[in-house]
Amino acid sequence: MGRAVILSIPFHGHVNPTLAVVQELVARGEEVIYYSSEIFKERLEQVGAHFRQYDSLFTDEVLQTSANDFAAFLIEEALHVVPQVLEEIRATQPDYIVYDTLCLTGRCVARALDLPAVMLFTTHAAGISGRIQKTRKSSAPPVTMAHLPVAAPQPGEPQQDVLIVRGNGRSPFPPGFRPAAPPQGPGAAPPQGPGVTLAQPAAPPAGEDPAKTFNLPLTNPSEVFDYAEPLNIVFVPRAFQVPVKTFDESYVFVGPSIRAQNAEQPQITRSTERPTLYISLGTVNNEEPEFFKQCLEVFGNTEWQVVMSIGERLDIAQLGEIPANINVAQHHPQLAVLPNTDVFITHGGMNSTLEALSHAIPLVVIAQMPEQTVTAERIAELGIGIALDKFMLTGEDLREAVYRVHNEPSFRQEAAKMQAAIKESGGAKQAADEILRYTTAGRKAPALDVAGS
Repeated sequence: MGRAVILSIPFHGHVNPTLAVVQELVARGEEVIYYSSEIFKERLEQVGAHFRQYDSLFTDEVLQTSANDFAAFLIEEALHVVPQVLEEIRATQPDYIVYDTLCLTGRCVARALDLPAVMLFTTHAAGISGRIQKTRKSSAPPVTMAHLPVAAPQPGEPQQDVLIVRGNGRSPFPPGFRPAAPPQGPGAAPPQGPGVTLAQPAAPPAGEDPAKTFNLPLTNPSEVFDYAEPLNIVFVPRAFQVPVKTFDESYVFVGPSIRAQNAEQPQITRSTERPTLYISLGTVNNEEPEFFKQCLEVFGNTEWQVVMSIGERLDIAQLGEIPANINVAQHHPQLAVLPNTDVFITHGGMNSTLEALSHAIPLVVIAQMPEQTVTAERIAELGIGIALDKFMLTGEDLREAVYRVHNEPSFRQEAAKMQAAIKESGGAKQAADEILRYTTAGRKAPALDVAGS
């Protein structure tokens, strides 16, 4: 039996896709220790993981920052979390580390402890940072991160590094860094402009540079995102992956592992007379009362049976009068709704997208954050649905898109092709196969008990 430590970030879209894999690993005799936030404790323990909590700096708003600012934040998050968990994980003596691609802490811990590491992609795999950056809006100057010489070193002296952080807007210096003098010497001039901060790794108590302690040199923001381990598990079918690069055998596209619906959840039945329209903006950026009011106006008292989830941040009373053909709740069990859905208006989160496509449901996508914009573009490219711009959305656009994907057979036909691709993917079983194949290769065999022989 092996021992795994899994580190993720505290969002449903990053934890939920891993649950079936955890369950599969536990069923095969692995001990799984999972670091996450308290809201996931119950469901992680239900699939057999040992839950451990850490304090995170993540907020919903962070996910909407520019790509460069987000890269700087992920470094800041790692500098905040690694000191919380490193020694505890060291004492646990895991055989391997599994971590989310946005959890830089996992990369740091694996390097610090010299352990095999597996990276998990809950959305499109590596190589998309440039495409994401085009979709992100930021009024702040871009962030530049570089290790540059502070001054020309004297013979026999180590070269000092400086971290240039521009426009992160959160604190003068990331945790673990101190002010630094401007670089000097030929070719060492840093970029200038508003919001530039020069920082130098502060010496920790042990007297080691954090970058050297974790063996994690970063010279460009793209290196935060576009990075690969010897094994990378992608919870997306290969056919749905954005074609940004050629992937070698280290990338395994296992597709989604959609867990069975809880038997206690009520089934939303399909009307025999009306097509069913499901509307949800997911669990993060869903506080959009004007959008939901627009949906009531466009689809109220029409031929549609509408099921609408508005999220826990909104009160249904904020929407005013609810038409009789629309079932509004803060939360509908999505896996219970989708089997009887004809069209899905979604934010384009990868969980929701693949859950819908597993039922061959055509989509109308209104992305709420940059990564979802990439998914929305992919959906439109494949003819699975229509992507609409949230900032230019009109009621007529919404009505026309829903009617088109419902009435034009090509959308459902293309969705059915992706449904087949999902079924052909290996899912949690393949993910567990690959993780165990890679991590057991260098694992020491248990000592034999020869007492009394």
